Amino acid sequence: MAAPADHRNQPRVRNQAIIFPGNKNLDRSRRTLTYAVLPVVGCFAVRGRLAGAGAAHGFERLPKQRFNPQSFGCLGSGRLGGVDFFFVLSGFLVSGLLFREHNQFGRISYQTFFIRRGLKIYPAFYFLLAVSGGVTFCLTGRPGLRVLAVEALFVQNYFPCLWQHTWSLAVEEHFYLLLPLLLIFLCRLNAAQTGKFKSIPWICLGLAILCLALRLAVSIRKPFDFRTHLAYTHLRLDGLFFGVMLSYFHHYQPNFLAELLSRMRLLLIGGIVAVTPAFIFPLETTFFIYTCGVTLFYVGFGSILLTTLAGNLFGNWIFSGLAYAG
Repeated sequence: MAAPADHRNQPRVRNQAIIFPGNKNLDRSRRTLTYAVLPVVGCFAVRGRLAGAGAAHGFERLPKQRFNPQSFGCLGSGRLGGVDFFFVLSGFLVSGLLFREHNQFGRISYQTFFIRRGLKIYPAFYFLLAVSGGVTFCLTGRPGLRVLAVEALFVQNYFPCLWQHTWSLAVEEHFYLLLPLLLIFLCRLNAAQTGKFKSIPWICLGLAILCLALRLAVSIRKPFDFRTHLAYTHLRLDGLFFGVMLSYFHHYQPNFLAELLSRMRLLLIGGIVAVTPAFIFPLETTFFIYTCGVTLFYVGFGSILLTTLAGNLFGNWIFSGLAYAG
């Protein structure tokens, strides 16, 4: 009689999450690796996000004495990478909410999603817009109604705006409008099939190629300007949809994800190597960084994100909390 197979070290699926039981040394190794790298990545991402706020060429500039990107040292070149990290994370979390809604109810409600996102974004943002816009007008006579309208309609990444740093909020807002429409379309297109979202990896691959081609085209034709080269939504959607693809694997392809995560150490090292150029080379003068580098950075940050899933280090509650907070 054949001996039963040993499944102790095989990944199992529970609540659409990947769990790796039965090997304490492996779990300890994963925890050590992840705890070592996450604080560094978090520091890079946060400081990159801050630095990106003041380095957007073509935007209305803050006074130079209030911001100097060179004061960040080598991290000043990482401002682009910080935004890419948040794009991947946002795509992963927000699409996860929609996937779970579909799994629970068999459908996706655009109205419910839009109201839920709007209640988390619009009240705080419009309060900020009213207060800061009013104070700025009282002190300087600016801004005009046109600039305020640009901010209020979330098109500040295409037109002159009040704040430099809200361009990334506009990109994410456009993503929030497009993603549920795409998923609803796929549900209706594949209504008779079980794998309604199976085309998502191919869509994300096509979008990655398209956005990279557009970045290359504009960079070849024009000298570098932050808005025209990096702030437009059609140049940056690929990072957000890369997060969507990771979320799709997490929810619908657990076996494939488990196989990928079995090489966690290689995945983590590769991710760190991929994002390193963002903190070494200057953004404005390095053609590779603001073209192919954008692709490299979100792939790298996505790889690092996957390592946090491998050992379920923080529990599903933290991802649920981040998704709820937006």
